[in-house]
Amino acid sequence: MCGRYALHGPFNRRDPDWVARWMEQLVSVTGGEARYNTAPGTEVPVFLTIDGEPAARMLRWGLVPSWSKNPKIAYRTINARSETVAEKPAFRGAWRASRRCIVPASGWYEWQATADGKQPWYMGAADAANPIGFAGLWDHWRTPEGALLHSCAILTVPAAASIAPLHDRQPLVLDPADWPAWLAARPPVAADLLRTPAMAWRWWPVSRAVNSARREGPDLLQPVA
Repeated sequence: MCGRYALHGPFNRRDPDWVARWMEQLVSVTGGEARYNTAPGTEVPVFLTIDGEPAARMLRWGLVPSWSKNPKIAYRTINARSETVAEKPAFRGAWRASRRCIVPASGWYEWQATADGKQPWYMGAADAANPIGFAGLWDHWRTPEGALLHSCAILTVPAAASIAPLHDRQPLVLDPADWPAWLAARPPVAADLLRTPAMAWRWWPVSRAVNSARREGPDLLQPVA
C-alpha cells in the first residue's frame, strides 16, 4: 500500500509542453511548498484535465464515494487495488465514470518489519529529475450542508521484484508518456496501463520520525544506519 509520500523539487523543466503546463498548475495550487510527509486525510495536489486542458486541483486523500452516508469511509479508501478497482463498491462508481487523476510525487515510504519494530524506508525513482505520477481515482460527496467534498485514492499493483522484499504492493506509477492516456481512457482500460512499472528504483532507511504525521521537513529523507 501507499500510506505516506513526499513531493518536493526542484524538477527538470525540459518537459513536453503538456507536462510543463501541469507543472505550472502544480506550483499554482501548492504555492511551491514542498511536502515530505503527506498523510491520508490531507489535501493533496492531483493532475487531471478540464475541457481537455491540463489542470491541477487539491483533493482530500481518502476517497469518499458519492453514495456514502458519511466521510468516515475515507480511512479505508486511501488505496485501491488495480485488480479489483472495477468491482469494489467504494471505487467502481468513479472507475465507471472515468474519474481518473494523477497524483504527483517524488517518492513514498514503506515500512519493513524488524526485530526492533517497523523500519521506514523511502522509495524513489532512480531518475529523480521529475516527479513520478501515481495513478489515481477521484469522486465527489455532498456534505449535509450541501457542500461538495472532492477526494481521491491511489491505485496499487504487485510490487516490482526489486521492491518486493520490503513490501508486496506498491503505487501504480504511470510512465509519463501514458499520463494523457490514463486520463482519457474509458472502461475497459488497457491492461498495459495497470501494470507494475518497469522502472529503476532507489531506496534507503530513514528515521522513524516519519511515523508521526505531524513531522515535516527534508530531514525526514536523510538516510539512517
